[in-house]
Amino acid sequence: MSKRAKYILGISILVLGLLAVYWWTTSESQNVILVTVDNNLDLEKVKIEFGFYNSSPGNDFDLTKNGLDKVVFKNTSRPFETICGENDFYLTYDDRYYTVLRHFIPNDFYDGIPEPHKYHFDLKMKNDSIYLALKITGQDGEVREKKLMKIETSKENFWGSLIQTTNDK
Repeated sequence: MSKRAKYILGISILVLGLLAVYWWTTSESQNVILVTVDNNLDLEKVKIEFGFYNSSPGNDFDLTKNGLDKVVFKNTSRPFETICGENDFYLTYDDRYYTVLRHFIPNDFYDGIPEPHKYHFDLKMKNDSIYLALKITGQDGEVREKKLMKIETSKENFWGSLIQTTNDK
């Protein structure tokens, strides 16, 4: 093998090695959001925000007014990182209906970084109300269903549900 061929082979191996290292360090798996709607609803009217919901005011009015930190779905999914602990999602439909959900991820004491999850938000119209079926797959997966509330009633709602009062006498 000539000196020139060895030089080209060495440069090629170096470039391939650098590309492999770049791919390895930048190809961290991401969380994925899938959103489906039934025929009575419009996917383009769905917006999902991600962040931390401070529920200290006792109702959802500030949430519906200010939203959360980051839009993770608006016509398409956008990358986001979950953390160990509280991961909140604020979903709105047509700027008229909403719900809020928390996905709690327990701490991993070895590296503290949770594995990615797949979040499937499925909206359906039932009896003139919109319902969300959320299926989370991954290490800390879960399934739940919630009725979306009207944003105009957010002062009477807490965590996307009507505030229940008791009358103890």
